[in-house]
Amino acid sequence: FEATAVAAEVLAEEDGYDEGTVERAADYAAADLDAERTGSPFVPLVFDFVRQPEDRGIVFQRLSEHVDRRADREADVEGLFDARE
Repeated sequence: FEATAVAAEVLAEEDGYDEGTVERAADYAAADLDAERTGSPFVPLVFDFVRQPEDRGIVFQRLSEHVDRRADREADVEGLFDARE
């Protein structure tokens, strides 16, 4: 997967897609793989971004939407369990 993630970031830069979004998607995919989460949308979408150049635009859009949702979910729980003063 690591090679595919690097390729996705390079392709994003070359084709003018937001590299940060693709990098975050690859990070989420790697975390999902490490956690053995089945059904992660990030893993197949990162592969599709690399392997399907004709669909790269729509794949990027879907990656972006999933990245935004994951970031929102993380922000929602951030600090939730911090001790209150």
